[in-house]
Amino acid sequence: MSRLELSTGPLPAAPQTRMNSNDRPHLTIRTDGRLLPSAPCNSQQILSKKYFAVPYCSSIFNICKMTSSSESTITIIGAGPVGLYTAFLLAKAGISVHIFEKEAAVLQSPRAIVYHPVVVEDMKRSGIFQDVLDVGYVGRTGLQWRLPKSTESLASLPSNDKATSILLGQHDLADIFLQRLVEYKHVKVQFSTALESFEEGNDEVNCNLSTSQTTGDGQTKFEHRTKYLIGADGARSTVRKKASIPYEGFAWEDFRMVAANMDYDIPRYNGWGDASFICDPELWAVVVYCGKGNVWRVASAERLVAGKEEEWDEEAGIKRLYGRLGKLLNGPTDTAKVLAIKPYSLHQRCAATFVRGRIILAGDAAHHTDWNALPDTQITNPVGGLGLATGLLDASFLGRCLERIFTNKEPDAAAVLAEYNEKRRKVFLENTSPIATANRNRLIGATEEARKERAEYFAKINKLDMDFLKELVENQMAMASA
Repeated sequence: MSRLELSTGPLPAAPQTRMNSNDRPHLTIRTDGRLLPSAPCNSQQILSKKYFAVPYCSSIFNICKMTSSSESTITIIGAGPVGLYTAFLLAKAGISVHIFEKEAAVLQSPRAIVYHPVVVEDMKRSGIFQDVLDVGYVGRTGLQWRLPKSTESLASLPSNDKATSILLGQHDLADIFLQRLVEYKHVKVQFSTALESFEEGNDEVNCNLSTSQTTGDGQTKFEHRTKYLIGADGARSTVRKKASIPYEGFAWEDFRMVAANMDYDIPRYNGWGDASFICDPELWAVVVYCGKGNVWRVASAERLVAGKEEEWDEEAGIKRLYGRLGKLLNGPTDTAKVLAIKPYSLHQRCAATFVRGRIILAGDAAHHTDWNALPDTQITNPVGGLGLATGLLDASFLGRCLERIFTNKEPDAAAVLAEYNEKRRKVFLENTSPIATANRNRLIGATEEARKERAEYFAKINKLDMDFLKELVENQMAMASA
């Protein structure tokens, strides 16, 4: 059996298959359950569960011997980047971790894509940076604000060799973490497994889970004991709900965002750099290079009309998207190929507490300033890419706190976790959420006050006001917790 156990349910009765596609490293699952290096393969074929070859472990169909009970020091619900980064940091500290994910594989829909210098610095400290650099794209042209179709920028923040941003799809980042977790025998990851309930005792949490894979005695439900349970399971967190922790804040009701990955040569037709914020009261958008070929992320606003809410229809959504593209971008936008599309509702929400007894929240389960795939919800609006950045920094600080408890043997575990709760909630409420809100309002410019603030903001950037630029850097670096 491999040292890392991952499961999405029973293996299909088929021989090992290899395919040629991209050149990223990945693993192959043999019918005896061993993980071996393998040739590249097509991720869509993987997701359809037709093959065993797995790019970066994003959908591993391993044979995990299931039992009616299991245990680990730390249990994480949610195998997204926040949960997996937490697991990686704990694994390095020698702490046993079990991760359960209700989905069959890492989600591939368009989500976060930009990792700011503060996150990059954290990745360097944790030892994952080179892996990310090998796969990601280093931003080279900085950030520009502009009007729709404009080849001229309203303001421009140049790139800085000492403050690197990396562009990489959230699902690719999750795959990197999974790849590294293979190194640790005390880590297990299990897909297609959902948390049903839990009971907290004096010194442990007993979790009740269900899986599509049967246990050794033929059951699909099993128990798992753990010292601490971490909810990294997104904005609609089961852990948070089962712990009865309120989610405070509000939803933006004027717009939703539609994120699309599309194949279109934006530099050729528009002359734009890696990242652009589009300022317009109706057509505000974020346009970012995905780092591969001519694939770009276009996250565009779509106005909501009160009383006319309707379920998302992808065909109609793509048609509306093409209508916006013709107004946002130059060139033959009707030839752009939409590779993936997902609508998101926008929120600014924060859990009343990130820690309740032995239950801990991190990432979107704890706070949200982005978008949520409908019918789910994004908790922090995505302008500026601060939601996942804050979540990854939650993971970093939480990992250090748990290392203090289990490796350094600090006697007052409750005080250590209270520090995590206080510092990370403060970061969100006083830093992440206000900045994300200002970023959004700056693009829309709905009021005279907002437009005046935007003009002053751009003027300081364009004249390279060093005190102002220093303040921007300090605000971003404050997202981390010492």
